[in-house]
Amino acid sequence: MVTAPDSGRLTSFDAILGQNFQPGQSMGKIDNMDGYKLVAQVDEFYLERLAEGQKGEVEFKGRVLPVSVTKILPEVKNGRFQAELQFEAGQGKELQQGLSLGVKLILSAKQKSVVLPKGAFHQETAGKWVFVVSGSTAERRTIRTGRENPFYHEVLEGLKPGERVVTSSYSQYTEIEILHINK
Repeated sequence: MVTAPDSGRLTSFDAILGQNFQPGQSMGKIDNMDGYKLVAQVDEFYLERLAEGQKGEVEFKGRVLPVSVTKILPEVKNGRFQAELQFEAGQGKELQQGLSLGVKLILSAKQKSVVLPKGAFHQETAGKWVFVVSGSTAERRTIRTGRENPFYHEVLEGLKPGERVVTSSYSQYTEIEILHINK
């Protein structure tokens, strides 16, 4: 006699004819078909910044579906930990089991800041200085960067909104103070 702890669809059933199981031993996996749960692999850097109830979003077929963090599994393996997320009420009904989706988690409130696109310049300067364009020249200027994401560096000091910056490699210009730009 075999009983399951919950009702649902039996998946990952690996039993072989004649195989013996001990009481309490797992025989397979039962998927609850009442909704979907997302499991996200998150870099350990964000462990302290993530909390249950935090909001996020998933893009699926051109639509943005809201999700929220329901559980954090803080065990770090290979530099990552797991977070379980759930779709907001009535969302995600058209999904299929086993899909891989990108999740954007909202880790802080929106705020205005000066940002600089990521570029090869950062390899030589480590975010300490940039060439700021003014007319046909670009002058070296000290800056201080803060947070970053995959696309931008936040600039805390040294740049004003709207100023243009050379973001290509500075490998040949590390000792130069002013660049003359020819179009």
